[in-house]
Amino acid sequence: MILKFNDATELQIQSAEPVEQGLRILAINTTPKQLRTLFSDKVKTKVMKVEERGQLIATYENYTEYDHTEEYTGQIYGIVMNRVGKSLEEQLQEKDEQIHNLTEELKNANAQITDLQLAMCELYEGMGVSAKSK
Repeated sequence: MILKFNDATELQIQSAEPVEQGLRILAINTTPKQLRTLFSDKVKTKVMKVEERGQLIATYENYTEYDHTEEYTGQIYGIVMNRVGKSLEEQLQEKDEQIHNLTEELKNANAQITDLQLAMCELYEGMGVSAKSK
């Protein structure tokens, strides 16, 4: 597999896969120092394309924030990149805001249901319908 960077440079890789907090790329035939240099360049990593045997497999955009390098056996190195604006902390903050918004929407929906129930009770009372006891 070949990873083609935004500036048309290429890197031989073993795989590229999205992970929870970003993108993990397994690279071969290179050193951690070279990888850090390559993946710290925000212009180069703006758009990365994975190709195998001349066919485009995937395109990854905006994974420009270098996170860390992992070392595997056989001199395989994993690089983890975060999407711009999507670091783990930012994702957590975004989720907290979503939870807060959904909680507010739920409160509003419950208030609307209560108002509708009261309106229906008033409507039935106006029609002379009452609850019958057995």
